[in-house]
Amino acid sequence: MVLPAQKFKIATLKPETKISVPPIDIVKRGIMNLMHDHPSTGHPGRDETLCKTQERYYWLNMKEWIANYVKGCAICQQNKILTHRTKVPPYRIPTEPDTRLFQ
Repeated sequence: MVLPAQKFKIATLKPETKISVPPIDIVKRGIMNLMHDHPSTGHPGRDETLCKTQERYYWLNMKEWIANYVKGCAICQQNKILTHRTKVPPYRIPTEPDTRLFQ
């Protein structure tokens, strides 16, 4: 049995339009307050903040601006897990100038 074309409903996705943010730092900081600093977001990292913000907003040099914002966030830096500790230089045992090996 062939169904008539009127029985089918074509579902189309409406293209999402991103909000273009003006180059005003107060506006960008307000957006970061919602996307990064808000208690419900929990201070996500740089990459997650960037992905969530890019879903709705756009401005020039967005990636760099968000990276610097997260880098400057005091709460994020306090809770950051350091995986690359600084290596302590080996201690040199002082010896006499005229000593022989293993002496």
